[in-house]
Amino acid sequence: MTDPADRPERGSINEATRRAVAADRARVVAAEQAARRRRGSVAGRLDRGFRWLRNRQSGPLPRLRRVGGVAWRTIRGRAPWRELPEALATALLAPVRIAGKPSPPPPPRDWGPERAAATARLAAFAARRDLLRPRVAVIADAAELDAFRTDWALVAIRPEDWAAVLAAEPPDLLVVDAARNGNGGAWAYRIAWTAHPDAFGQRDLRALVAWCTARSIPTVFRAAGSGLAAVRDWSDAGRYFDLVVAPDAEARAGYESLPDRRGSVVLAPWAETAGAAVVRGIRAAA
Repeated sequence: MTDPADRPERGSINEATRRAVAADRARVVAAEQAARRRRGSVAGRLDRGFRWLRNRQSGPLPRLRRVGGVAWRTIRGRAPWRELPEALATALLAPVRIAGKPSPPPPPRDWGPERAAATARLAAFAARRDLLRPRVAVIADAAELDAFRTDWALVAIRPEDWAAVLAAEPPDLLVVDAARNGNGGAWAYRIAWTAHPDAFGQRDLRALVAWCTARSIPTVFRAAGSGLAAVRDWSDAGRYFDLVVAPDAEARAGYESLPDRRGSVVLAPWAETAGAAVVRGIRAAA
């Protein structure tokens, strides 16, 4: 046991803490006063002046060095004299930035494994013989929904409850049309990249495709429009899907040129019903 004589008196610990805090504050105040005296002294002013002269962004010495370099290149004949005034103005007014060693560019991501997995999902769907009337989750406008109903048992999903609807009875296939409204306006601004809060990052569409991919459900994007202008409108959406069904050769080439395309691209003009054309595209990709 501790001898009562060795125990600190009541309140002595708090008193020691107060003294330590007071000493720390005194040291901080003394350091601030010394810094102020240093800034106000001749040596401090000279130090700030030299640092300003050597400043890489706005100091006059780097600018003068650049002006001298422009004049020397012009005198040596490496630059035409008519460009000298503009070059001197740029050298004087533009910020001076001394670039460090450039970092190597990151290697491009290899999307080969994702494309191979997408092809496997499409092949598994094409090989199924039990799908006389497959259950298909669809996002499309009104006319396309009517066309799809002739071939499939449709599930017209909505952004607010698609997860619960599909989890209760998973579909055999996901087909997303290049739709401006989509299922009665539920997917407006959520497929094409537009200046709208709902289009930011395409959160709903990406979550839907990721959910289907995790459950080996093939995903198909049915492109619309012809030419590269249509590809620019829908390329942000089309890159996520296992398959893009393009209406013409120019659109097909545009989608195939996307560097981060996850799946295949096939050409399937709409000579048949919409559902039959999609199935034919799946079989061609598989």
